Formats: sequence, C-alpha cells, structure tokens
Amino acid sequence: MVELAHEIGYLRVHVYTNGTRPLDALADFTWVSLDGLGETLQRLRGIEFEAVLPNVRAMEVRYAIVFVVNTINVREVRG
Repeated sequence: MVELAHEIGYLRVHVYTNGTRPLDALADFTWVSLDGLGETLQRLRGIEFEAVLPNVRAMEVRYAIVFVVNTINVREVRG
C-alpha cells in the first residue's frame, strides 16, 4: 500500500499501527498507538506491551508514539 501510494504521487505516506505485528512498509513516518505501559496497555487495548516493544524497536523508519491521556493512564505521563 505504501509503495502504491508513492507510485501514484503521494509525497508523504504515514502508517498508523498498534505495534502488535512487525512492519516492513517503508513509510515516510510511522505512528504507534500506545496508551500506557504494562497492565494499563493490557487493560485499555488488550495488548501485551512486551509483544509490542520488539516490533517497535525493529522498525527501520522514523516513528513516534501516539499516547491518548485519559483517567486510567494519566499517572504514567511524566513531564
């Protein structure tokens, strides 16, 4: 999909993921949705943080974390 978007003329292609699967798409930027660590991520999204971390670390593209603050995870935000 990323390759096709570039072929048809899109200048930048961003990919959004929850990080549960390895990505080999060469997007210009990748956004990883994580709404907490450990038990919080498990509670909010049903995802094991330990399963996500290796996939994020293996990314060969620029990426950032999307973190939606709510009443459950607000204590995990450090300023």
